[in-house]
Amino acid sequence: MNNFSSLVKILDENHLKGPNYSDWKRNLNIVLIAEKLVHVLNEEPPIMLEPGADDNAQEAYQLWFDHDSFAKCYILASLENRLQKQHEKMATTKDIIAILKEMFGQQNHSVRQSTMKGLMSTKMTEGTPVHDHLMMRIGFINELESLGSEIDNETKIDAILSSLLDSFNQFVLNINMNKMVVTLLKLCNMLQRAKELIKKEKLIIMIVEKGKSSKPKYKNKKRKFGNNKGFKQTLGGNAKKVKRDKLKDACHFCGKKGHWKRNCHQYLTSLKKPSEGMLINLLIVETNLLDGIENSWCIDSGATSHVCNTLHGFQEIEG
Repeated sequence: MNNFSSLVKILDENHLKGPNYSDWKRNLNIVLIAEKLVHVLNEEPPIMLEPGADDNAQEAYQLWFDHDSFAKCYILASLENRLQKQHEKMATTKDIIAILKEMFGQQNHSVRQSTMKGLMSTKMTEGTPVHDHLMMRIGFINELESLGSEIDNETKIDAILSSLLDSFNQFVLNINMNKMVVTLLKLCNMLQRAKELIKKEKLIIMIVEKGKSSKPKYKNKKRKFGNNKGFKQTLGGNAKKVKRDKLKDACHFCGKKGHWKRNCHQYLTSLKKPSEGMLINLLIVETNLLDGIENSWCIDSGATSHVCNTLHGFQEIEG
């Protein structure tokens, strides 16, 4: 108990005033753990010894109450005057903690709900540094643990990964596929490196897109080639049209001079006659439309077809 004065200073800076119950309880646990007195918060006081108990039993009995008295002094020293007067005559430390929890525990419950809501709803926004976002998420987790919530390491990691931007989807997929088990500190370092890689990838993409050059497109520019039409020959920068004489040119179909293929009699005849072994399928569709008065007739004595809009007037129908 040599550090009594320094530990009292820690509690003196965090007096219990009601709304700060969770912070006060956390600091009290630090002090009691350091002084090896925290067990009196959870243990029932020992049963009173019977007359004639041995020295070891009496020593253990007295030691427990000595520890309880020291813990009680720490607690009372950290309370404001009004609360000190209300609790100074209580028998044990455990009784004091039970009453204080009943008085301020509901506030603690509300704070825990608010903190849990912040942990679940807060998402990383574009432009937010990774380190700042992680510190905020870890702050929520630490606050919940200080309020009595038990959160395993896997749940902590999932809470952070689920809050990241879509640009980290590949990073999250690698974590899940490899079933990696990491601590919060290691995850922070990994995310910092991942963020640097994502920045480099974006920079490369931007440079490539910026460096792309599109070739000029020439619209409505037609180039014509062919032996059947005149062509332009460029001499000295001047375009000159050269005419062809069909009397001197040979037909590309029959090989005779004096005409071109398009005027060749043999070529035109071959187009009309089907080649041997060729089957010609013809589909003939005849459509007759009539838009007239109901029960009217349209008769053309020179036509192969006659049109009517109803069959009820016929005595016989073939067909």
